Amino acid sequence: MDIVIRSLAKDDLSEILKIEKNSFSDPWSENKFLEEFKLKFSYLYVAVIGNKPCGYIVLRHINDEGNIMNLAVCPECRRQGIGRKLISCVIDIARNKKIHSIFLEVRSKNIPAIRLYESFGFKTYTTRKKYYPDDDALLMGFKVK
Repeated sequence: MDIVIRSLAKDDLSEILKIEKNSFSDPWSENKFLEEFKLKFSYLYVAVIGNKPCGYIVLRHINDEGNIMNLAVCPECRRQGIGRKLISCVIDIARNKKIHSIFLEVRSKNIPAIRLYESFGFKTYTTRKKYYPDDDALLMGFKVK
């Protein structure tokens, strides 16, 4: 299986929205993604197998910090290294852009995602109570080297 990571295009949005809806109880809307495209400090990447988008990541870069705003992999493609490749991609971008730290919020109940982030060296800094309608969030951070 050959996974290609490339910049997310607006033409990918219909597939991305399907992944988003299958991944989150409070999914981003098409307008939210379109807003990200307009931001000069937002980087959107897609993982593609063949011609089919199977995952994506959104990174914002403000000053010397990055924030992973969104990351999802389609349910049938999970546990195949796609999330790992997407995170590696934004870490490489962070190094190139002189980003010193990357932060993210993750649902406290999303143990597979937490373990994935920890495998890269992300540490939990705090818990944000009731960040999501149905869950707390862990604020996790990573020092880019």
